[in-house]
Amino acid sequence: MVDQHLFTVSLYVLPIQGADVVLGVQWLQTLGSFVSDFSVPSMQFYHNDALLTITGSKPNTLTQASSHQLHRMLQTNAIATFHSISMVPTHPTHISPPQSTNPLTDAQLIQTFHPDIQSILNNYLPIFSKPQGQNLIRKAQEDTKMRQHFSHKSDLLYFKDRLFIPEETELRLEILQEFHASPLGGHFGIQATLARVSASFYWPGMH
Repeated sequence: MVDQHLFTVSLYVLPIQGADVVLGVQWLQTLGSFVSDFSVPSMQFYHNDALLTITGSKPNTLTQASSHQLHRMLQTNAIATFHSISMVPTHPTHISPPQSTNPLTDAQLIQTFHPDIQSILNNYLPIFSKPQGQNLIRKAQEDTKMRQHFSHKSDLLYFKDRLFIPEETELRLEILQEFHASPLGGHFGIQATLARVSASFYWPGMH
């Protein structure tokens, strides 16, 4: 019986909690066309030539239960099941953190993780290292001789108006490959490529 309307349905007895009756797709198929509004939530359909609207209840905002409320729910069998999630380590760490105030290095810290995580972090170890550019900028500001040739703009260091590339071998190699393989390099020889690179970039040992 729904809003004085009688429905005859076949029911199955199932061990479920929280609902007296669950009307599924099989029941919806007997209604024909219907309109649903999940924001209410509600659904409308015709039954025996009369428009019937079924309105559901919106879910309540979850709040933390007090000890008294939890005890009450247990006494009245209002709780179907309890679930708990705990973080339990399954693999021993390779290096135990030393019992000292000295901070671990990046490499030492990575060794405390699971081996699968270590292999990923080791590939990106340069990202976690301290930047060298700020130290060079500070040194260029303090050293009188360096100030004659070095300048910095927007946290970038320049040597005689050429962008200074720190000791990052991969970055220097990428720059060389870009100038050699791109139309700018024209696939010329090493000296020609270096000449084009040195017009915009500088690093020690560039020949």
